[in-house]
Amino acid sequence: MLVRLRQDELESHLHPTEVEERVAAGLVDPTAELAFPPWTGDGWAAAGAVSALAQAWSQPRARLALRLREHQFPVGITLVVLVMAGLTAAQLLLGIGASEVGLGFGPMVLEGRWWAGWSAHSVHLRPLHFVGNLLVLAYAGYRCERVLGSGGLAVVLGAAAAVGALFVVGLGEGVVVGASMLAYGAWGAQMMLGVRFDTAIPARLRRFYGAGSFLVFVPLFPLGLSAPGVSHLGHLGGLAGGVLAALFVAPETLSPVAGQTSRLRRNLVSGASFSAFPAVFALILARSPALSGWPWVTLAVPGSEGWELTLPGRYALHPGDLGELRSWHADTGDEAGIFAGAFVLAHGQVLDASRLSSDWHARLGRVVTATAEPREEEGWSYWTFEAPATMVDPPLLIAEWTYRAPGRLYRCGWLVPLPVAAARLGVSEEFADRCRRCPISP
Repeated sequence: MLVRLRQDELESHLHPTEVEERVAAGLVDPTAELAFPPWTGDGWAAAGAVSALAQAWSQPRARLALRLREHQFPVGITLVVLVMAGLTAAQLLLGIGASEVGLGFGPMVLEGRWWAGWSAHSVHLRPLHFVGNLLVLAYAGYRCERVLGSGGLAVVLGAAAAVGALFVVGLGEGVVVGASMLAYGAWGAQMMLGVRFDTAIPARLRRFYGAGSFLVFVPLFPLGLSAPGVSHLGHLGGLAGGVLAALFVAPETLSPVAGQTSRLRRNLVSGASFSAFPAVFALILARSPALSGWPWVTLAVPGSEGWELTLPGRYALHPGDLGELRSWHADTGDEAGIFAGAFVLAHGQVLDASRLSSDWHARLGRVVTATAEPREEEGWSYWTFEAPATMVDPPLLIAEWTYRAPGRLYRCGWLVPLPVAAARLGVSEEFADRCRRCPISP
């Protein structure tokens, strides 16, 4: 005997086992009608009311389909959008700049602003930047929350923030602000959920997931690619984090009713742990100069007759110059940096604080004064100078090591803004220590 199933104005005749399988897979609407005497007697009954199918209705995909057919208020994404809107409004009103709270290697690692992994998402350069990001985040986040629940959404956004920060801090340049990493993460998850759950998503909603969501956002790509200062690494990292989270998260929507609260709690903890990763990552790098400078690369100093320096790989990508002194910086446009050079020194020429101060004055165009008597260490002399602030530049600390060889003077050191951040100083001192260990040809 076959079961008669009426759904979407179509009638099918199925084996009872096949009906149970379709219910468990989320393919049967609870309002669909069944006629099968052992289950429904002589008449028809709603599929959701048939007690013989209770176990099938309790299966994960069946529960997911039931949830998606309901219209539950999206508590999670609503809270996220409201909090971010409030913080962005406060930032725009107070005039807080991107450099103060933005995400990047310089701010988070060298300047010690480890909390920028949270603040950067709530800072926008202009109102249009804010509106565009929040609209995408709200829409994609809503679609994700419908499938995954509030806890699953927290995992998606936390993973997007973590992987996006890893890409920006580890590989990117400059300072990044805005909620676009979270928006791309939510959108990536929305696409992947269509692949992961496929037919468990009711047919009328399926177009909002998978390839359907890709078509919705195609018009945004040209805008994102052409916008000034856009971080493609941040977008890519956020997208990757959202996709991975959508693939592996265990949403509370798939849990038994008795276990949903516990799963929600675990997902919220996981999301918070992911969102804390950028801060932990930055703190680890800040406390380990050798690690934050990795990979260290070796370069020859022009005109030094064989003097080779070992300097942080990130700095090696951003060379500059201070007159005849070569300099290297953590990012393009970063005034702080490390420097080295070799010069011909006339016989009997005096090297003192006054001479070096005048030399730095000529290089920087600012008054430079010595702050302490030099100290000697293994043939090297250590000098410190300060340059006061100007209308556009902060005060600078200049720390320099000099080594006199017959007919030559070797110089290396660093310039850092005052007050000096411990991590930036640590990387600079590690560089100088490696400089002084490098053999110098007399």
